[in-house]
Amino acid sequence: PTVPTGYTELDSALGSSQPYKGKTVDIQVQWTGGELANFQASVADFAKATGITVQIDSVPSSHETVLKSRIEGGAPPDIAQLRVAGQSFEHS
Repeated sequence: PTVPTGYTELDSALGSSQPYKGKTVDIQVQWTGGELANFQASVADFAKATGITVQIDSVPSSHETVLKSRIEGGAPPDIAQLRVAGQSFEHS
């Protein structure tokens, strides 16, 4: 990625000092197959550039149920991909 991006935190993360190196971000997605592979490839570039470890959890079925259980259990993902934006209000 080219710096500056216009986003201060992202510019910092992409800097040579990699201030977030060693941090982990957990992302729960519904994608499988080619969509998942493409997402993993794009995230790999981000991880390499920032030093941030990105854990991608693919949950293709019962995604909302698993997400709700993780939230209620006190272990939500850092980021969750939802098909319908309205679902985020249900679980927030």
